[in-house]
Amino acid sequence: MNNKFFIFLEKHLGAWLIKLLCLTCKIVRTNVPPVEMKKIFAFWHCNLITLAYCHRNEGEAVLVSTSKDGQLIAGPLEALGFETVRGSSGKNGVAALKALLKIDNTVATALDGPKGPAKQCKPGFLFIAQKKQIPIVCIEMKFSSCWRLSSWDRLIIPKPFSRIEANYSEPIYLETKEDCETRLALIEEKMG
Repeated sequence: MNNKFFIFLEKHLGAWLIKLLCLTCKIVRTNVPPVEMKKIFAFWHCNLITLAYCHRNEGEAVLVSTSKDGQLIAGPLEALGFETVRGSSGKNGVAALKALLKIDNTVATALDGPKGPAKQCKPGFLFIAQKKQIPIVCIEMKFSSCWRLSSWDRLIIPKPFSRIEANYSEPIYLETKEDCETRLALIEEKMG
């Protein structure tokens, strides 16, 4: 099978499956900031599937790993209307940070990605928020029923017809480098 065909198929089939699954769920979002407000959405990697559906076609930029797993994620995200920036905290990290600093739109980032440890923040997003002078909005997720994969992040796949709650924090501003150090614990607390 042609590699380009497989990539095309995976991209569109993945996006279609995410939409189909999430359409069956009751998703309740509270305190959602306006789309036009520039911000950094902060979430745990395990919630990627549901949040990709919730924010489809909003034009947000998402940091995605340069790994093969990252390619499997990047395709469906692009089909759902996201701009993807390839890089991670290790490989191509500096180039990815520079690319995110140039983006004039909302950025979404898994704080514990791309390889974990799960639910432990990596500091790169703090640098972006402080340099761009845009707030961080944390997203806490709750699922009435879901499957958890055995991956490092325990990726959550909501079960059909489940209830999903997404709670968005008030904007957290980082004006100085010192703010970056003092707000990390607050951000992890808001993430749940």
